[in-house]
Amino acid sequence: MKVKNASGSSGVWAGQTINNGSYHTIATNIELLSWQNSGQVILDVANGKLIMNDEFSDLTDPSTGLQYLLGG
Repeated sequence: MKVKNASGSSGVWAGQTINNGSYHTIATNIELLSWQNSGQVILDVANGKLIMNDEFSDLTDPSTGLQYLLGG
């Protein structure tokens, strides 16, 4: 599972700094839990600042991105 920073600037989510336009791979189940339990991550996926990626394409619809993040 990957996440893309689309916020317009560098940011920190779940302890991970991500530059604007860059991706971060969520590598472990423990790391995934911290992303799933972060209110800031959920808010920023919902408002389009973070975009989930299913390894094939960016999930640009916030609702789809949230479902993917929370469904693991």
